[in-house]
Amino acid sequence: MEKLVKLDKVRYLGLSDFPTELVDSFRACLASEDVAVLQIRYNLLERWAERELIPYAEAHDIAVMAWSPIAKGALTGKYTPENLPQFQDVRSSDPIFHPENFSSVWELVKVLKELAEKYGKTPAQVALNWLMMSSPSVIPIPGAKNPQQVEDNAGAVGWRLSWEDWRMLEELSRKVLITYSIRY
Repeated sequence: MEKLVKLDKVRYLGLSDFPTELVDSFRACLASEDVAVLQIRYNLLERWAERELIPYAEAHDIAVMAWSPIAKGALTGKYTPENLPQFQDVRSSDPIFHPENFSSVWELVKVLKELAEKYGKTPAQVALNWLMMSSPSVIPIPGAKNPQQVEDNAGAVGWRLSWEDWRMLEELSRKVLITYSIRY
């Protein structure tokens, strides 16, 4: 991997979805380069990265690229308990969208919608802004299917949630429980 950097084939080294033990093992094999970025699933609903990965990254000056920062669209307000992704949609098999889980998710989405109205933003922009405010090392990488979604995602920067609103989302999101062992 270091040779690829030296040959200018890649600029930086990064790892995706590695636990801290494997990040340490990988870094121990390096002589002249270091890991610059960890790519992890991280959003208001899926916050397990806060236990080890994000503190590890911050302690070692490693950036964190948060994939699925709007939880596959669950935080956009597009879906409701009555309008969940259908079977032909890949989201339909994600535990977040299981009806037993989404009722809990929906409570958070309703607050995102209220805050979006307050700030003149979209629920996704509020969720992305919360993520960027959560840690200086976190860089969300939201997906986009069209140019309008790219523009919408860009609307998450250039403003900040108030401390009170950030804290409210922090507390509410910690109450959301996603069960990953539900059978379909």
